[in-house]
Amino acid sequence: MLKAIQEKVTERGSVNKTDAYGTSLLFDYLEKYYQRYERDAAPPAPPAEIIKGLEWFLSQGADVSLGRFLFPLVLAVCHLDVFMTEWLLSHGADPNACPEDEVDVPNYCLYCMGNHRYLSLREEDFPLEEQVAVKKILDLLQAYGVRGSWQGITLNDEGVRIEE
Repeated sequence: MLKAIQEKVTERGSVNKTDAYGTSLLFDYLEKYYQRYERDAAPPAPPAEIIKGLEWFLSQGADVSLGRFLFPLVLAVCHLDVFMTEWLLSHGADPNACPEDEVDVPNYCLYCMGNHRYLSLREEDFPLEEQVAVKKILDLLQAYGVRGSWQGITLNDEGVRIEE
């Protein structure tokens, strides 16, 4: 997987050049990684090969917030990936990034988490493991300055509040 990305970097001349849709190579790398898991299943900590790939991106000067519509952090959040969410935030991902077509959404990560939680509760399909992952990710987002409310979730200076 990393080899294919490295070849694209050679073709494009930079790890930070996006495709015609504004999608970054880091996003592509993570999207390919997530194909290993079921859509809404919270993945475990990634294997060493994935960490090695992430370190390669950093060594190439990758902008971990790069994107026009799709962002690596939003991808990690939507996959309930606590490890990757924390890794991206700790390496400079913008927790307030918002796709160009969603400018009316104050915080896209919170929007994604609120929708996931709301739909899971409505469908009565919200396993405890996913609930724990949602709470951990919301705590991370709050710690990194995300503030706002959506679908019964509120992040403010006092902490995270989730309505039952």
